[in-house]
Amino acid sequence: MNRWILPLLLSALLWAPAALAQLTVVTDHATYNVGDVVSFTIHNAGPGVATFVSDPPFSIWHVESGDCVDGCMGLPVVWTLPVGGTISGQRDTGTGPDLAGHYEIALAGSSSDPGSILSAEYEVTAAVAASTETWGAVKGLFR
Repeated sequence: MNRWILPLLLSALLWAPAALAQLTVVTDHATYNVGDVVSFTIHNAGPGVATFVSDPPFSIWHVESGDCVDGCMGLPVVWTLPVGGTISGQRDTGTGPDLAGHYEIALAGSSSDPGSILSAEYEVTAAVAASTETWGAVKGLFR
């Protein structure tokens, strides 16, 4: 009976990292200025295959207003992201431009893996001039 304890402990240690793996979405920073590019990564570390029900597999929401700003009208396509798969995306906050406030990237999918993180939040702040020698101040001199 004692000879089985060591192999059981070793197998539990070898399988523990797979049980803690998950589907995640993360941004490269927590705060951006209007005009910055938000980069985000969706990664499936496993152990199961992630299933998405939309293409693109995400939507970005302005939390304060409840408005969808990107990925709102995804195509109704069911597809999977295999274990180890990664999707990278970007959102240019200056094209709208985005309003200052909090935003949430929500995945349009699911994972049965415990500990999956299916959304990420970031904040966009209004750009503040570093000095009076900004382009707007220069243009103002010639009006």
